[in-house]
Amino acid sequence: MKKAAKLLLILVALSALSWGVYQCKYQYSYEADLADRPWAYTDEENAKLLVGTWQGQFRDPDGMAKTIRLRIVEPVTDEERAKKAARRLGPITYAQVDLIREC
Repeated sequence: MKKAAKLLLILVALSALSWGVYQCKYQYSYEADLADRPWAYTDEENAKLLVGTWQGQFRDPDGMAKTIRLRIVEPVTDEERAKKAARRLGPITYAQVDLIREC
């Protein structure tokens, strides 16, 4: 019985560790998106996003007329972020091993 309890405890600990890694990857992805693309996220449910192609003309400080075209893509959905966080990491490459050794 003691052996089964230890095995169950180890299994529960590994499951908790796996869940914790998933949550950390998900939260890191979300925070990185907020830092990189703050315009793509809002707390308001009915707010319109600036997704699409925008263009306009302006004059730079030297008085030169210029045209700008800007394409804003949709932000990452929660489903896409969850899939990305649940994805396993691939095998470690030799370059990564060398980088780890240098640290």
